[in-house]
Amino acid sequence: MSADFGSVAPQSKGSPGRLLGQALIAAAVALLAYQAVYFWIDAPLHYITDHTPESFREYWPKRWWLLPHIAGGTLALFLGPFQFWSGLRARNPAFHRLLGRLYVIGIAVAGGSGFYLSFHTTPVDFGVALFWLSFAWWLTVGMAVLAIRRRRFEAHREWMIRGYVVTFAFVAFRYLVELPVMDPLGASRASTVLWLSFVPALLVTEGILQWRRTAGAR
Repeated sequence: MSADFGSVAPQSKGSPGRLLGQALIAAAVALLAYQAVYFWIDAPLHYITDHTPESFREYWPKRWWLLPHIAGGTLALFLGPFQFWSGLRARNPAFHRLLGRLYVIGIAVAGGSGFYLSFHTTPVDFGVALFWLSFAWWLTVGMAVLAIRRRRFEAHREWMIRGYVVTFAFVAFRYLVELPVMDPLGASRASTVLWLSFVPALLVTEGILQWRRTAGAR
């Protein structure tokens, strides 16, 4: 899967525009990887290193569903950036496909346990948001799998981008929920922030993906 969004006119291999695009993509992938590592150390790591009721708190009775959710989500979070590395696909397509399969497995596991947790969490409005986040996760990545099986490479690339936007929602949630601007939300803070973690990002992503088709050159 290529990470390039495409351009109106083809550019030579060493052209400044192409080199700038590759540099921006590399910087974006590096930033995603850094944020993923920081989030993982700050948020889910304690569930693994401290397997006690004090660590899990209200999730202690549901820990055997939460742990697969964390494991699958971690796999998807760290493998996702490699799916946008077009050089890896070009040089080692077999390894690219292996990482892609592991990425899909991680989302299948994390999304499935997310569905269970959505029905067994409080408050209820947070469970509703978690259910639709899990649905969006399965839908986007499921469409990516369907597209690649039918060799629709462009569609596959776009659905993988959407899928990682949903994957990264957990990182966004961790940052947004602690912002003071969210204080007036009160009891609905967690559920509202969870919606904000993936719905606006998906809308912006869709606008970017469709821009070339809508406003590009004839």
